[in-house]
Amino acid sequence: MSLVKEYFFSFTRILSYPFPPPSHPQMSKLFSFKLFFSAPEPTEIHNKVKDLVSKGQFTEAFDEALSELGLLFQDNAPHDYIFNYTLVLLLNMPKDQQPKLLLKLREQLDSTKLDLSFKLKSLNTLFNLVTDNGIMKYSIFVMIHDISAQNGLVKSILGSHINRLLDYSKEWKISQEQTLSLLNSFLSSANKENMQIEAISIEKLILETLPSASTEEIHSLASSLIIHAVNCPEYFLFDELASIPAIEAMSSGSSTPFEYTILSYFLAENCSSWMKFVESNSEKLSQFNVDIEVATNKIKILTINSIGSINLGKKIPYSAISKEICSSNTTEDENDFEIESVIIDSVKSGLFSAKIDQLDRSVIITRSTLRKLGKEEWKSILGYLNNWKSSLSSLLPVINNGKLMTQLSLSSSSAVVEINNPPTENTAK
Repeated sequence: MSLVKEYFFSFTRILSYPFPPPSHPQMSKLFSFKLFFSAPEPTEIHNKVKDLVSKGQFTEAFDEALSELGLLFQDNAPHDYIFNYTLVLLLNMPKDQQPKLLLKLREQLDSTKLDLSFKLKSLNTLFNLVTDNGIMKYSIFVMIHDISAQNGLVKSILGSHINRLLDYSKEWKISQEQTLSLLNSFLSSANKENMQIEAISIEKLILETLPSASTEEIHSLASSLIIHAVNCPEYFLFDELASIPAIEAMSSGSSTPFEYTILSYFLAENCSSWMKFVESNSEKLSQFNVDIEVATNKIKILTINSIGSINLGKKIPYSAISKEICSSNTTEDENDFEIESVIIDSVKSGLFSAKIDQLDRSVIITRSTLRKLGKEEWKSILGYLNNWKSSLSSLLPVINNGKLMTQLSLSSSSAVVEINNPPTENTAK
């Protein structure tokens, strides 16, 4: 408390003058010296602060002084150095009192017409100054979020922090209730700012964080997450979604919930089976608020992705794709247009890379993302790795001969070229 006492002594010494010293024209405003605005005498709060300081009650004095912090900014010209002084004082108060004092500081900031950037910059400075008080960092972070949310700036200011919210909660050692409150605040902001991918990420974090919630509540949250993922045009990580324990548990009961049945089509089924499912369950899908148009386009993208993963690097004719995703009632030109549109959407989503040959009416998929990673998929990956290994082995003699030719071109020795016959089945063993 010695540092706090020193600061308060400097302020009260300034306030003991009938008028502020010329060298400190603004500092006296910090502790309610309204004499220079309209009042002929120091205000009641000013006298109260002086009295509390004289008794050594520094925390109480600071609490009172914050009541008129807005005086610093009444001329709309923020005095950064005095405000930063206030932040230093705040951080030197007892740790258990800091969150309460921070709320009062927030009230004062909200009551002023300060520039938004100044508010956020000040809170960011305060956040970085706090080193060993998790609750205080949590409180400041919530303030930054709330101010950003009021101005529709959560994505631009805090978007990169969303995936680290659980890490922050562990680092700050906050309670589960505080963690859930933080996640729900971010979820509300994500929905308001139409941050669909981020909202899905937060819903997944909430499912991971839930304490001993009821089975019905967990089922409701898991079902909501599935529908949001299906309706989001940019989301394709359904295998990751299915691995969440709360969602995985939906498949192990005596009867599979309808929401999980929907998810299963995005895990492994093709477009034709999805269209049959839609035809027989259109009314129920509408009841669950499934956007059939978005979902169908995503199924088409996933179907082409599956075809590409089987035929990686090979030429795939449009006719083979048309059978899987196009209607039988459309013309060839219409089918070609739809195929190319879906391929472009797929490339934009990052699921695969492809080269389209419109003249040949074919596509070569050079990179593909697996829809799920099970035993069969690992076998396929092993096959690709073995082929790659064989290709490298056949290149080694060429590389070695190239080295020999380079070395011998610089000398007068005779060249010995290495020739390796491909290994037979017996020699390979």
